[in-house]
Amino acid sequence: MRITYSLKHILLLKNLQRKAFTLIELLVVIAIIGVLVGLLLPAVQQAREAARRNACGNNMKQIGVSVHNYLDSNKEEFPAAVWYLGRNGAGKKDRGTPFVSMLPFMEQMALYDGIDFNSTTEHVHQQRPNGPGTPLVRQTVIPGLVCPSDSSTGIVPTGASSANHAISNYRHNGGPIGLGGGSNPQCPCGTNYNSFRPRAGVGNSNWTSTFNEGASPISPASPSGCFHRNGVMIQADGTRVKLAQVKLKDVTDGLSSTILYGESRWECSGQARISWANSQAFDRTNTLVPINYDSCIYGSNNADALANAQAQGKTGCEASNNWKTERGFKSQHPGVITVTMADGSVHTIAETADHFLFNRLGCRGDQLVAGVGSL
Repeated sequence: MRITYSLKHILLLKNLQRKAFTLIELLVVIAIIGVLVGLLLPAVQQAREAARRNACGNNMKQIGVSVHNYLDSNKEEFPAAVWYLGRNGAGKKDRGTPFVSMLPFMEQMALYDGIDFNSTTEHVHQQRPNGPGTPLVRQTVIPGLVCPSDSSTGIVPTGASSANHAISNYRHNGGPIGLGGGSNPQCPCGTNYNSFRPRAGVGNSNWTSTFNEGASPISPASPSGCFHRNGVMIQADGTRVKLAQVKLKDVTDGLSSTILYGESRWECSGQARISWANSQAFDRTNTLVPINYDSCIYGSNNADALANAQAQGKTGCEASNNWKTERGFKSQHPGVITVTMADGSVHTIAETADHFLFNRLGCRGDQLVAGVGSL
């Protein structure tokens, strides 16, 4: 039987035929897509980090504005960490870090109004400003204090020291405060960075007297940075004694030449893991420690941090509970940190910056004026 096809049938059959890729063609396409993805991913990650760093810088800008609003309302005196009757005096309680004093200027008036600053039974950070069963002050996350690049959500995770504390990625600058000859006894580190102090402006012998970190009412503390601890002591008879006072006029090197705030990482410092509100353990970040110094091996306590460092073949210098190295400025931004200057401007400083010049920027009155642009 002979089958014949008309031209119409032939065209219909050709239209019904489906073209397909060969295996080689398919592999080539997949390879090209893989190369394109490999080229695009780093660019996407860089773009995301750039956006996070910009948001972080905006946070720091707002903190700078808050400080200046506070200064305008408080006779141009910088906020202090206040411990009543010294550190652990009975009957009087911790009134919080400088951030607590700045809450009304950080759009946190409701939180501030819920705090009882005259309490004789609870430290500020232990209070529940929204009533029983609500978070403690030290558990309250302030979004503007958390860098978007941080590895947490603003809360120290379970398993680390100070677990469940709400942190701040932005630390008050204490300048080149002496790190001392020793370190945490459980986390030994032989490196001493005190030689980076910019002493030439005030003389080696005058440094301690010029920038006294003591707490005696007879010799009030005058830190090398803008912030200080033990701002006010209330004696047993109720007399208020101001232990430290730094005003805007005391930033004699110039507002644009003095660091006000810098970044920190909770996993790299036992102090940075303590809540933004806790003045009882408040200390400032130190410019003497090199930028982004890797002290990020942490543990549940000092001994645990040291053991974890040693298990990795490292020394105690890398332990996050080491007072000699943990107190430096550190960030999640690759190769840089962000700082707020005393004039409110925000800048990035590379970790390769000259360390002597960096410490000049850390000190408010060493008579060795430096600019961010010179780093």
